[in-house]
Amino acid sequence: MSSYDVAADFGSYYDAAPVYAERADVAFYVDEAGRAGEGREVLEVGSGTGRLTLPLARAGHRVIGVDQSSAMLQWARTKLAAEPEEGAGE
Repeated sequence: MSSYDVAADFGSYYDAAPVYAERADVAFYVDEAGRAGEGREVLEVGSGTGRLTLPLARAGHRVIGVDQSSAMLQWARTKLAAEPEEGAGE
């Protein structure tokens, strides 16, 4: 069990925290994945709520996200399910 699993909706708090919501690193990681080639497979270790996973998938990559926290992964799955089909990746 991860310390992020203390509350089922911890992911919503995590995503709302300005320290995570306002980080400019997302574009860096999307650009780096793009340098490897369009539609490449990306493994994100510590994927959490999908803060990087979803933008990478929207950019056309197949993303495999792993995380120790089942609550954070569930939040990421919820966010993924809300994505438009063509932008959701796999």
